[in-house]
Amino acid sequence: MRLKDKVAIVTGAAHGIGLAIARRYVAEGARVTIADVDAAAGEAAARTLAHARFVATDVGEAGNADNVVAETCRAFGDLDILVKAGKGAGTIINMSSINAVVAIANHTPYCVSKGGIDQLTKVMALALAPYGIRVNAIGPGSIMTDILKAVATDKEAKRRILARTPLGRIGAPDEIASIAVFLASEEASYITGETIYADGGRLALNYTVPVEDKALE
Repeated sequence: MRLKDKVAIVTGAAHGIGLAIARRYVAEGARVTIADVDAAAGEAAARTLAHARFVATDVGEAGNADNVVAETCRAFGDLDILVKAGKGAGTIINMSSINAVVAIANHTPYCVSKGGIDQLTKVMALALAPYGIRVNAIGPGSIMTDILKAVATDKEAKRRILARTPLGRIGAPDEIASIAVFLASEEASYITGETIYADGGRLALNYTVPVEDKALE
């Protein structure tokens, strides 16, 4: 178990990638606080996981973020890992996106915010290095979350996604969770200030690739 006896907060963990990360952290021996605005889904997720608890919160408000940290420390005694939020842990993992590098014209706020996350990751890594705190980010490409599931039912929309994905498939939330486990573990002890892009090769692609019909099924 790579995260045995570690304590983690995972924000946005009631669904999708955040939930996959929470599950993997528990499986790797961590005690986890699931923080999310969706109370029903968050409580349901926590009930399915050993050594997990739920705190309903919107961490966009600084006071709420402080409360999640305080509640976690009261429940588990310490804090080692913070995924997506921004203070109080030995390892901080921000969630970025390939849209920090490539842009979509009608998604201006999203693309700009993700670009900021990449720079924030570097600045935080430098500022917190003297305290032994590592800060990294994960930049997913097309991952089969609930949002993408709706798009993937449209064969032409799915074809457009796969045409710019050299590995020829949409990624799974658990594949992002694997990176989050690695970055939180001692195996990544000399990595800080980095964004790992898990995108099936998309950022390396300078053209489109052919898509076989069977990939659309």
